[in-house]
Amino acid sequence: MLDKFTFGKTPAAIYLADRLNTLNDPKYSRKISSHIHSIQSLIVELIEANEAGNVSINLLSFTSKALRNRIKAIAQNLYEEKPHLGSGGHQVPDVLAINLMTNVMMGDLKSIDRRAMGVTLMKKSQEALFRHLEKTGVVPTTVSKKLTIADIKETTTADSLIERSRRKLKRLGLPNTLYDKEE
Repeated sequence: MLDKFTFGKTPAAIYLADRLNTLNDPKYSRKISSHIHSIQSLIVELIEANEAGNVSINLLSFTSKALRNRIKAIAQNLYEEKPHLGSGGHQVPDVLAINLMTNVMMGDLKSIDRRAMGVTLMKKSQEALFRHLEKTGVVPTTVSKKLTIADIKETTTADSLIERSRRKLKRLGLPNTLYDKEE
């Protein structure tokens, strides 16, 4: 039985853990988990490398886009597997589980993309300020700080996504079956 936060605290991650528990197929759960954790470990390494100054924001963005393609390929391979009855008595591959897995991994990349865009905008602002100062005859005495994605606060959090999901469930008149169990 997977903990509801096995893949993270976002709605997709919570629903994925619940879906895999419903399927009750340990082998299939391990397969999905393996894909998620391999991509998440790459993402962590990329972020750490950027924060250490070893990977530029451009390379980080490029790699994020490449990982998106890798995620799409993983999902496509899972969709194309020969359907069979899993050990939990459910048909696998499971389209919902694959979609949720994809959503979890893409969400991590979207966070990188949003913060990378913020870094790029901050860099452009810094450069414009320095150019303006130079034109006015003021010589900047400080060197601009090398910006990384650690300098950008992520505004889309697991809590904000859960709140958005709660509002949507309420608007649609659907039960809130997973989030309220945690409180």
